Amino acid sequence: MLEFSHLDSWCFEGVLQAFAQMHPEELHLIQVDNAKAHSAQTLTVPDNVILLFQPPYCPELNPIERVWQQLKRWLQWRHFDSISDLQESLSRWVPRLTPQQMQSLTQWGWLVDGLCVAGI
Repeated sequence: MLEFSHLDSWCFEGVLQAFAQMHPEELHLIQVDNAKAHSAQTLTVPDNVILLFQPPYCPELNPIERVWQQLKRWLQWRHFDSISDLQESLSRWVPRLTPQQMQSLTQWGWLVDGLCVAGI
């Protein structure tokens, strides 16, 4: 699992490259917001990845927001003595999400339908 202390185009590109290499035979559509790291001119996107930019200021359209909601529920009322304790806890939580759980959180029917209509 890749972990970065911040988000910039270099880190984002590293994540895209690692993801593309893990699944080289598939085409991947990744929805992103308009963060500078996602749209930097120096960003190189792998050939098997397409970035789909959501409209500005529309977090409700971003499926990852539902993952953050789950994470916040899991973290509520927990106390961490240090940042490293929090990081360790997160490193245990993320791998516990099954593909089925992630799909139920992020694969909205209207989004899939729209992509099919668009021929993606």
